[in-house]
Amino acid sequence: MPLFSQTTFLRKLQDYYASECQNPRKTWAAINVVLALGTRLPTSPSDDLDLQNEDGQVAKYVSNVQSVLSELVTRDVDLLSLQIILGLVIIFNSLKDSSPAVVLIGTAIRLAHRLRLHSRDHQHNSPDEALQRSRVFWIAYLFDKDICIRHHTPAVQADDDIDLDLPSDMPPDGAGNVYAKDGRFLVNFFRLRLRLAHVQGQVYDQLFSTRASKITPQERQRRVALLHNQLERWRLTVPPELQADVVTEHANRTTVFWLCMTHFSYLGCLVMIHGMWSHDAEWRKRLKPSTFGSDDIDRPISPPPLPGGWKYCVHMSRHCMMLMCRAPLSDCSIWTNGCAYFSALIIILANLLENPMHKAVDDDLRLTNYAVGIFDRMSDASSIVQMKRLNVVAAELDRRARLAVKHVRHFIAVNGSPPLERQYHREIDEGSLTGLQWDWGDDGVEAWPNMDVSLNDAYSSIIFGSELPGVEFGPFDNWMETQMGKLFSPPHMLPKLFAQEDTVNVRTTRLQTVVQNVETP
Repeated sequence: MPLFSQTTFLRKLQDYYASECQNPRKTWAAINVVLALGTRLPTSPSDDLDLQNEDGQVAKYVSNVQSVLSELVTRDVDLLSLQIILGLVIIFNSLKDSSPAVVLIGTAIRLAHRLRLHSRDHQHNSPDEALQRSRVFWIAYLFDKDICIRHHTPAVQADDDIDLDLPSDMPPDGAGNVYAKDGRFLVNFFRLRLRLAHVQGQVYDQLFSTRASKITPQERQRRVALLHNQLERWRLTVPPELQADVVTEHANRTTVFWLCMTHFSYLGCLVMIHGMWSHDAEWRKRLKPSTFGSDDIDRPISPPPLPGGWKYCVHMSRHCMMLMCRAPLSDCSIWTNGCAYFSALIIILANLLENPMHKAVDDDLRLTNYAVGIFDRMSDASSIVQMKRLNVVAAELDRRARLAVKHVRHFIAVNGSPPLERQYHREIDEGSLTGLQWDWGDDGVEAWPNMDVSLNDAYSSIIFGSELPGVEFGPFDNWMETQMGKLFSPPHMLPKLFAQEDTVNVRTTRLQTVVQNVETP
């Protein structure tokens, strides 16, 4: 994302070291932000993943910037002040504790308003200055909407208070352009990501805001359908080569690094639209171990239906988990994508427990094994008790899902037909860990440290359709009229991404120890 103009920044850098800088402290802060961004967001991510220690050099750069933060927002506020603060937002958004980004993005948007970046008031600016002002505003907008939905807080910038065109999909300097490995131009990442940010903002406004909490169930269902269609329209603007299941085959490592974050932002948005983490969602209740009496084992049961859009959420969760297995990893991408990755893991595990005989079972088990290993490492690297609880829940669900698959396959081999659901659930529940917190808090999954992705209402079945009325908001009007096209791509069977590791028994023993050490509320 073009936060700084290379020409302008290099000129300021030269003036700073030539002692000709008018505001040396501000320029010094900008230099530190650029150094921190360059260190934290690698241009060539590697597979050498170290979650134990965040880069001490980044912390030093950030500390330097924070030492002059009050000056940036109170004295001679200019575009450079805003760029520095946005740099901090980007950095904090990629750390274990991203909560400072929530406060800083609000400050950034207010500074943008003071500078009139949200309007066409560029009469006194050169074309280059106008372009830079526009880009800085849209970066602030992007993170405002992204942080809004991830942290469940209202966005500061209203869509109908923007008097700017979206960035060009073919900028003169090529900033944000994405190319295939063979050199073909595919898409402008900056513009693509902005469109997703717009949908993220609409999801919060229409489903999570205080005003939205007062709508009728019928209106909520209509909004869910409309938002799903908007989100899928966005996904269809992503070139086929950059879709989650194939992007690693067509893009270089740096491009994959950024698109991985984008696909997980999409997944998080999709899951929230469909209310997967609703407090009273029946599928979540069915994940808890239960005890069935021997006298009712053969009694037929009709479990409540899964949430609307369940199969599609499973399908996209599988694609994103595949991407995480194939993409170059860094602690930055792990912590940034962690919340949506956890959602994907729980959805896949729940689907295995609900249907341990579907065609992609073996592939899903490989994906969950890899994911639980990642969360093991994240838990070890974090001192937050909540993070450790989530890791225990994920690993226990993984253990139960494997037992369910094993039991069903054995039962079919012996009896020639699948068992009743109660029979295999009873067997896998007998070995469940004691002392495990299954309710995940008072308001829903919310669970991810410093995140709140809970919902207070369950949603009815989704209604798909392209005849629903459009939503018109500022510069996004024309884009929203894009034809729906085909909603769902055909599912793809997973390749064998990695060898199956026999880690379940070792992990179960480790979990017993962790449960004993984690405090219960």
